[in-house]
Amino acid sequence: MRISSGRVNALVDRIDILLPLGGGIRPNIRNRISRDTLIIGDTEELKDEFRDSGVNFLNVPLMEKGREAGGAVYTGVVAAGLVAGFLWIPSDLLKSFIEGKFSAKAPDVVEKNMVAIEKGMDLARSFLDSGEIHVEIPGAGPGAGGIVLNGSDAVSLGALAGGCDFIASYPMSPATGVLTFLAGNARDLGVAVEQAEDEIAAINMAIGASYEGARSMVSTSGGGLALMSEGVSLAGITEVPVVLHIGQRPGPAPEWPPGQSSAT
Repeated sequence: MRISSGRVNALVDRIDILLPLGGGIRPNIRNRISRDTLIIGDTEELKDEFRDSGVNFLNVPLMEKGREAGGAVYTGVVAAGLVAGFLWIPSDLLKSFIEGKFSAKAPDVVEKNMVAIEKGMDLARSFLDSGEIHVEIPGAGPGAGGIVLNGSDAVSLGALAGGCDFIASYPMSPATGVLTFLAGNARDLGVAVEQAEDEIAAINMAIGASYEGARSMVSTSGGGLALMSEGVSLAGITEVPVVLHIGQRPGPAPEWPPGQSSAT
Protein backbone atom coordinates (compact mmCIF):
# COMPACT_ATOMS: atom_id res chain seq x y z
CA MET A 1 0.00 0.00 0.00
CA ARG A 2 1.05 3.58 -0.56
CA ILE A 3 -0.27 6.11 1.95
CA SER A 4 0.18 9.84 1.57
CA SER A 5 -1.34 13.10 2.77
CA GLY A 6 -1.35 14.28 -0.84
CA ARG A 7 -2.53 12.81 -4.10
CA VAL A 8 -1.01 9.42 -4.95
CA ASN A 9 -0.74 8.79 -8.68
CA ALA A 10 1.50 5.74 -8.84
CA LEU A 11 3.41 3.16 -6.85
CA VAL A 12 7.05 3.69 -5.95
CA ASP A 13 9.84 1.14 -5.94
CA ARG A 14 11.02 1.73 -2.38
CA ILE A 15 9.58 0.16 0.76
CA ASP A 16 9.32 2.42 3.80
CA ILE A 17 7.62 -0.10 6.11
CA LEU A 18 7.65 -3.87 5.65
CA LEU A 19 5.59 -6.12 7.91
CA PRO A 20 6.26 -9.78 6.99
CA LEU A 21 4.06 -12.32 8.77
CA GLY A 22 6.25 -15.23 7.68
CA GLY A 23 9.82 -15.97 6.80
CA GLY A 24 11.40 -16.56 3.40
CA ILE A 25 11.11 -13.03 2.01
CA ARG A 26 11.07 -13.24 -1.79
CA PRO A 27 13.98 -11.73 -3.77
CA ASN A 28 11.75 -9.16 -5.49
CA ILE A 29 10.87 -7.80 -2.03
CA ARG A 30 14.40 -8.01 -0.66
CA ASN A 31 15.70 -5.97 -3.60
CA ARG A 32 13.49 -3.07 -2.53
CA ILE A 33 14.65 -3.04 1.10
CA SER A 34 17.13 -0.31 1.98
CA ARG A 35 18.74 0.98 5.19
CA ASP A 36 15.82 3.43 5.42
CA THR A 37 13.24 0.63 5.46
CA LEU A 38 11.63 -0.17 8.81
CA ILE A 39 10.93 -3.90 9.09
CA ILE A 40 8.35 -4.83 11.72
CA GLY A 41 8.19 -8.52 12.50
CA ASP A 42 8.18 -11.27 15.08
CA THR A 43 11.44 -13.17 15.57
CA GLU A 44 9.41 -16.13 16.81
CA GLU A 45 8.27 -16.55 13.20
CA LEU A 46 11.10 -14.90 11.25
CA LYS A 47 13.90 -16.56 13.28
CA ASP A 48 17.29 -15.12 12.26
CA GLU A 49 16.23 -13.91 8.82
CA PHE A 50 17.13 -10.27 9.49
CA ARG A 51 19.81 -10.74 12.13
CA ASP A 52 23.05 -8.86 11.34
CA SER A 53 21.57 -7.61 8.06
CA GLY A 54 22.02 -3.94 8.94
CA VAL A 55 18.33 -3.10 8.51
CA ASN A 56 16.04 -1.27 10.91
CA PHE A 57 14.20 -4.15 12.54
CA LEU A 58 11.53 -3.81 15.21
CA ASN A 59 10.70 -7.04 17.02
CA VAL A 60 6.99 -7.22 17.92
CA PRO A 61 5.36 -10.25 19.65
CA LEU A 62 2.63 -10.66 17.03
CA MET A 63 2.36 -14.44 17.42
CA GLU A 64 2.06 -14.23 21.19
CA LYS A 65 -0.68 -11.59 20.99
CA GLY A 66 -2.48 -13.61 18.33
CA ARG A 67 -2.55 -16.64 20.60
CA GLU A 68 -3.79 -14.47 23.47
CA ALA A 69 -6.64 -13.28 21.27
CA GLY A 70 -7.73 -16.81 20.42
CA GLY A 71 -5.10 -18.53 18.30
CA ALA A 72 -2.28 -18.03 15.82
CA VAL A 73 -4.85 -17.41 13.07
CA TYR A 74 -5.49 -13.98 14.61
CA THR A 75 -1.87 -12.85 14.20
CA GLY A 76 -2.68 -11.01 10.96
CA VAL A 77 -5.48 -9.09 12.68
CA VAL A 78 -3.08 -8.11 15.46
CA ALA A 79 -0.72 -6.81 12.75
CA ALA A 80 -3.57 -4.81 11.20
CA GLY A 81 -4.29 -3.25 14.58
CA LEU A 82 -0.59 -2.46 15.01
CA VAL A 83 -0.37 -0.63 11.68
CA ALA A 84 -3.65 1.17 12.35
CA GLY A 85 -2.30 2.31 15.69
CA PHE A 86 0.91 3.64 14.15
CA LEU A 87 -1.13 5.60 11.60
CA TRP A 88 -3.62 6.90 14.19
CA ILE A 89 -6.54 5.22 12.44
CA PRO A 90 -9.60 5.22 14.75
CA SER A 91 -10.32 1.77 16.16
CA ASP A 92 -14.04 2.24 15.40
CA LEU A 93 -13.29 2.05 11.67
CA LEU A 94 -11.50 -1.27 12.03
CA LYS A 95 -14.11 -2.70 14.36
CA SER A 96 -16.99 -1.81 12.05
CA PHE A 97 -15.11 -3.51 9.20
CA ILE A 98 -14.54 -6.61 11.32
CA GLU A 99 -18.22 -6.76 12.28
CA GLY A 100 -19.27 -6.58 8.64
CA LYS A 101 -16.63 -9.03 7.45
CA PHE A 102 -17.37 -11.75 10.00
CA SER A 103 -21.04 -11.08 10.76
CA ALA A 104 -22.01 -14.49 9.35
CA LYS A 105 -19.53 -16.28 11.61
CA ALA A 106 -20.06 -17.39 15.17
CA PRO A 107 -20.23 -14.50 17.68
CA ASP A 108 -17.00 -15.59 19.37
CA VAL A 109 -15.13 -15.20 16.05
CA VAL A 110 -16.12 -11.53 15.88
CA GLU A 111 -15.23 -11.09 19.54
CA LYS A 112 -11.78 -12.66 19.12
CA ASN A 113 -11.06 -10.47 16.10
CA MET A 114 -12.02 -7.43 18.16
CA VAL A 115 -9.64 -8.53 20.89
CA ALA A 116 -6.87 -9.02 18.30
CA ILE A 117 -7.43 -5.50 16.94
CA GLU A 118 -7.17 -4.03 20.44
CA LYS A 119 -4.00 -6.00 21.19
CA GLY A 120 -2.38 -4.69 18.01
CA MET A 121 -3.37 -1.11 18.78
CA ASP A 122 -2.13 -1.48 22.36
CA LEU A 123 1.25 -2.60 21.01
CA ALA A 124 1.37 0.46 18.77
CA ARG A 125 0.55 2.77 21.68
CA SER A 126 3.30 1.24 23.81
CA PHE A 127 5.92 1.83 21.09
CA LEU A 128 4.67 5.37 20.46
CA ASP A 129 4.56 6.24 24.18
CA SER A 130 8.08 4.90 24.73
CA GLY A 131 9.42 7.01 21.88
CA GLU A 132 10.85 3.94 20.13
CA ILE A 133 8.61 4.75 17.17
CA HIS A 134 7.78 8.28 16.10
CA VAL A 135 5.02 8.85 13.57
CA GLU A 136 3.98 12.23 12.26
CA ILE A 137 0.81 12.36 10.18
CA PRO A 138 0.59 15.62 8.20
CA GLY A 139 -2.75 17.17 7.37
CA ALA A 140 -4.62 16.16 4.24
CA GLY A 141 -3.24 17.86 1.15
CA PRO A 142 -4.83 18.86 -2.15
CA GLY A 143 -5.41 15.23 -3.06
CA ALA A 144 -8.20 14.87 -0.49
CA GLY A 145 -11.68 14.42 -1.90
CA GLY A 146 -10.55 12.78 -5.13
CA ILE A 147 -12.29 9.82 -6.74
CA VAL A 148 -10.50 6.50 -7.11
CA LEU A 149 -11.69 4.35 -10.01
CA ASN A 150 -10.41 1.28 -11.75
CA GLY A 151 -10.26 1.22 -15.53
CA SER A 152 -13.41 -0.84 -15.99
CA ASP A 153 -15.54 1.54 -13.94
CA ALA A 154 -14.07 4.55 -15.74
CA VAL A 155 -14.89 3.06 -19.16
CA SER A 156 -18.41 2.22 -17.97
CA LEU A 157 -19.06 5.73 -16.68
CA GLY A 158 -17.69 7.20 -19.90
CA ALA A 159 -20.01 4.99 -21.93
CA LEU A 160 -22.98 6.05 -19.82
CA ALA A 161 -22.04 9.70 -20.24
CA GLY A 162 -22.08 9.10 -23.99
CA GLY A 163 -25.61 7.71 -23.81
CA CYS A 164 -24.90 3.96 -23.92
CA ASP A 165 -28.12 2.04 -23.26
CA PHE A 166 -27.23 -1.44 -24.58
CA ILE A 167 -24.22 -3.69 -24.05
CA ALA A 168 -23.69 -7.23 -25.30
CA SER A 169 -20.62 -9.19 -24.28
CA TYR A 170 -19.19 -12.64 -23.78
CA PRO A 171 -17.02 -12.56 -20.62
CA MET A 172 -13.31 -12.25 -21.35
CA SER A 173 -10.72 -10.86 -18.96
CA PRO A 174 -9.82 -8.08 -18.49
CA ALA A 175 -12.88 -6.61 -20.21
CA THR A 176 -15.47 -8.41 -18.10
CA GLY A 177 -15.47 -5.62 -15.51
CA VAL A 178 -17.34 -3.30 -17.87
CA LEU A 179 -20.07 -5.90 -18.40
CA THR A 180 -20.45 -6.60 -14.68
CA PHE A 181 -20.47 -2.89 -13.74
CA LEU A 182 -23.25 -2.10 -16.20
CA ALA A 183 -25.15 -5.27 -15.27
CA GLY A 184 -25.00 -4.35 -11.60
CA ASN A 185 -26.42 -0.89 -12.33
CA ALA A 186 -28.64 -1.74 -15.31
CA ARG A 187 -31.97 -1.22 -13.56
CA ASP A 188 -31.05 2.16 -12.07
CA LEU A 189 -29.34 3.47 -15.20
CA GLY A 190 -31.68 2.12 -17.88
CA VAL A 191 -29.15 -0.06 -19.67
CA ALA A 192 -30.09 -3.30 -21.43
CA VAL A 193 -27.37 -5.88 -20.68
CA GLU A 194 -27.01 -9.18 -22.52
CA GLN A 195 -24.39 -11.82 -21.76
CA ALA A 196 -24.19 -13.51 -25.13
CA GLU A 197 -23.36 -17.14 -25.79
CA ASP A 198 -20.21 -16.18 -27.72
CA GLU A 199 -18.41 -13.18 -29.21
CA ILE A 200 -20.04 -13.55 -32.64
CA ALA A 201 -23.49 -13.31 -31.06
CA ALA A 202 -22.40 -10.31 -28.98
CA ILE A 203 -21.31 -8.18 -31.95
CA ASN A 204 -24.39 -9.15 -33.96
CA MET A 205 -26.69 -8.25 -31.06
CA ALA A 206 -24.99 -4.88 -30.76
CA ILE A 207 -25.40 -4.24 -34.49
CA GLY A 208 -29.09 -5.14 -34.31
CA ALA A 209 -29.67 -2.94 -31.28
CA SER A 210 -27.87 -0.02 -32.92
CA TYR A 211 -29.91 -0.49 -36.11
CA GLU A 212 -33.05 -0.12 -33.97
CA GLY A 213 -31.78 3.13 -32.45
CA ALA A 214 -29.86 2.07 -29.34
CA ARG A 215 -26.41 3.37 -28.48
CA SER A 216 -24.78 -0.01 -28.22
CA MET A 217 -21.41 -1.23 -27.04
CA VAL A 218 -19.48 -4.48 -27.02
CA SER A 219 -16.81 -5.27 -24.42
CA THR A 220 -14.11 -7.85 -25.16
CA SER A 221 -10.37 -8.45 -25.37
CA GLY A 222 -7.90 -9.51 -28.06
CA GLY A 223 -9.06 -13.08 -28.60
CA GLY A 224 -12.71 -12.04 -28.56
CA LEU A 225 -12.11 -9.27 -31.07
CA ALA A 226 -10.54 -11.79 -33.44
CA LEU A 227 -13.80 -13.77 -33.38
CA MET A 228 -15.80 -10.62 -34.12
CA SER A 229 -14.04 -9.77 -37.39
CA GLU A 230 -16.99 -10.62 -39.62
CA GLY A 231 -19.40 -8.70 -37.40
CA VAL A 232 -17.11 -5.67 -37.39
CA SER A 233 -16.98 -5.86 -41.19
CA LEU A 234 -20.77 -6.08 -41.29
CA ALA A 235 -21.08 -2.96 -39.14
CA GLY A 236 -18.72 -1.18 -41.51
CA ILE A 237 -20.42 -2.04 -44.78
CA THR A 238 -23.90 -1.35 -43.37
CA GLU A 239 -22.67 1.85 -41.70
CA VAL A 240 -24.21 0.89 -38.36
CA PRO A 241 -22.36 2.56 -35.45
CA VAL A 242 -21.14 0.29 -32.65
CA VAL A 243 -18.65 1.06 -29.90
CA LEU A 244 -16.12 -1.69 -29.17
CA HIS A 245 -14.28 -1.65 -25.86
CA ILE A 246 -11.10 -3.73 -26.11
CA GLY A 247 -9.56 -4.53 -22.72
CA GLN A 248 -5.81 -4.67 -23.27
CA ARG A 249 -3.98 -7.79 -22.18
CA PRO A 250 -0.23 -7.88 -21.43
CA GLY A 251 2.11 -8.26 -24.36
CA PRO A 252 3.71 -11.57 -25.39
CA ALA A 253 5.28 -13.31 -22.42
CA PRO A 254 8.95 -14.35 -22.43
CA GLU A 255 9.98 -17.96 -22.63
CA TRP A 256 10.33 -19.67 -19.27
CA PRO A 257 12.83 -20.88 -18.36
CA PRO A 258 14.87 -18.45 -20.53
CA GLY A 259 15.88 -20.07 -23.79
CA GLN A 260 13.41 -22.90 -23.38
CA SER A 261 9.93 -22.85 -24.89
CA SER A 262 6.89 -23.96 -22.91
CA ALA A 263 6.41 -26.82 -25.42
CA THR A 264 9.53 -28.54 -24.13
